[in-house]
Amino acid sequence: MPLGIFVDLPVVADVRSGVKFDAFEGTLVLPTEAQVLRGVGFGAAAAEFEGTLLFNADIAVAIVAPDDIEVEVD
Repeated sequence: MPLGIFVDLPVVADVRSGVKFDAFEGTLVLPTEAQVLRGVGFGAAAAEFEGTLLFNADIAVAIVAPDDIEVEVD
């Protein structure tokens, strides 16, 4: 590479964990398929993996929010 040319590298948090680039190593950890809603694509081009999590509206979910955010649940 000729002198004076710079390469715009991604930050380590945008590169998969364990992948080495330049003098760095990525730290990004993707969720498992079971942690993503069924039918939702994720990973490379949002098509590398597809979620398998089934959402059941009958299950109660605890919502934790910072004190300065108001959460309204019907």
